[in-house]
Amino acid sequence: MKRKNIQDLWWKCAAAVSMILLSATFFNSPGMGDMNSWNMWLDYAKQYGLREGFRMQGDMYPPFALILQTAMQKIWPALSNFVVLRIANIFYLLVSAALIQILYKDGRATALSFGGFILGADLGYLDIEMVPFMILAFYFLSKEKYILGGVFGALLCLVKFQPLIVLPYVFIWFVDVVDADTGKLKIRIRIKALMQLAIPAALIGAATLLIYRMPLLKALYRALCDSGDAISPNAFNLGWIVQYCLERFHADLFGPLDNGQIWVIWNVPAAYRSFKYLFVVVYAASVIIMLLQKKKDHILLLKCCIVGYTAYFLFNCGVHENHLFLGAVLMMLLYFAEPTGHNFNRMVMYFLILNVNLFVLYRMGYARLIICDTVDSTLFLAIFNVIFLTVTIGWFLYEILASCSRDQRDADKCQG
Repeated sequence: MKRKNIQDLWWKCAAAVSMILLSATFFNSPGMGDMNSWNMWLDYAKQYGLREGFRMQGDMYPPFALILQTAMQKIWPALSNFVVLRIANIFYLLVSAALIQILYKDGRATALSFGGFILGADLGYLDIEMVPFMILAFYFLSKEKYILGGVFGALLCLVKFQPLIVLPYVFIWFVDVVDADTGKLKIRIRIKALMQLAIPAALIGAATLLIYRMPLLKALYRALCDSGDAISPNAFNLGWIVQYCLERFHADLFGPLDNGQIWVIWNVPAAYRSFKYLFVVVYAASVIIMLLQKKKDHILLLKCCIVGYTAYFLFNCGVHENHLFLGAVLMMLLYFAEPTGHNFNRMVMYFLILNVNLFVLYRMGYARLIICDTVDSTLFLAIFNVIFLTVTIGWFLYEILASCSRDQRDADKCQG
């Protein structure tokens, strides 16, 4: 074996061992409050079975996350629910890192992604269980293996409903409304490829609905339509800034700051949540822009998904602190599809914004800086996030439109 190969093997083994050891360090970490909910899920499943246990949980999550956790419990029945949940967190964290390295063979990005995922896994969020399915779904889409893409895409949406936000972009990817040669409007749908994706996904969805029935539909409704009329449940976004302004200048209506700190306002009148229509505008614009593109490749799909999902995180109401997780994974996948320096830096920033939000809330708590007793330091983080992520949305839309113009100029030269 050559010296270079020995060195590469050494670094890979060292990285793998360090990841395993680092994952094990948070085994006894209590996580955040939602860990109590997952513990209750397992109790219900153990006592009443998966179907009735899912009905009794009455939450806004689909059943596959509960199935995955119960499978872990069946493997180690003597262990407590807490230990089973921790094993599941570590398992999906390590599987995600292994998949990234196996499929994309980029050690630097694998290490960065692992670092980006670990705090969310430590806190006990279900997001880490989505990552392997999301990686595989988009990987198979990029390889035009649509059946497998549909299978893993359906399983992804049955772990959490959030990936449904990017589902319209996936379907538009198979639809052309502009003729690539003439530039005229002409609708063409890649029926065969679309059916290869949609049929297995629909079968999985239909089978799940047949088993879980009305409780599944109620969970979907709660996830999509019932945000509790909250502005921003701990996400450092535009809603967080709005909450500060309401608590600082309209304390008679919404209550004052909590010792200078911003706190979540629930059941807010619709007029104060009207800024969420910015999300609708940006989302609709990105859908139309993607629909009108002549050339629809995997990179375009990822960029439009990132634009739509980032707009959701920034401008929608009821967004939680961990909801940029999926956006960070999308940015990671974009870097693998288009490995430029800009995309690597963007990936770093998305992971950084996500983890700063989690760290400040759950590792600093009430120890965060308050300026002049009235200015929460998280306000500046939210302002930075709004500026940076808005610029990122605009930059991606510019890249998409510029690429379209470039393709048109190249086509005109060829005709000339």
